[in-house]
Formats: sequence, structure tokens, C-alpha cells
Amino acid sequence: MLMDLSSFDPEELTIAVGTTVTFVNDAPFDHTVTEGTGGQAAEDPIIDDEVAVDGSTDFTFEEPGVYDITCRIHPSMQLTITVEG
Repeated sequence: MLMDLSSFDPEELTIAVGTTVTFVNDAPFDHTVTEGTGGQAAEDPIIDDEVAVDGSTDFTFEEPGVYDITCRIHPSMQLTITVEG
């Protein structure tokens, strides 16, 4: 999963329960990987990691469901992950 100048790539992802997703920051500035929408974290987010330039973070999705992911720094960045179990 890439994070570029202003988006997640791809913006939709379907995976199986237990899959680890690696988020790679390919932009020249920091991003976050945050469960939520519009730059706002969900209440008690399952992930809320800062990712520096050329950095990455991994997360394993253990529960089925639909997860909205945003960047707290760039609110227009949005990703939907569907976890099938």
C-alpha cells in the first residue's frame, strides 16, 4: 500500500482476515495511517501511526469488517479496507 503526494494507492482494498498490510510513505512529507475519516481519528482507532518520509508501518487485520483509513495531516486522503473472514 503506497502513500503518495495526496492519496493512498489503491484507495480500496479487499483482504482476508489475518492479512498484514504494509503502508509505505513514498511522498516527500510525513503522513499518518489512522482509522477514521476526513482527517479525524475514529473513537479508539485500531491504528493511528505516523509514517515519516521513506518510512513504513505494518498492521495485521484480525477482525472481519470494513475499515476507513485516513491521514490526519492530509484529510482528503481516504482508504477503505474490506476484511473478509
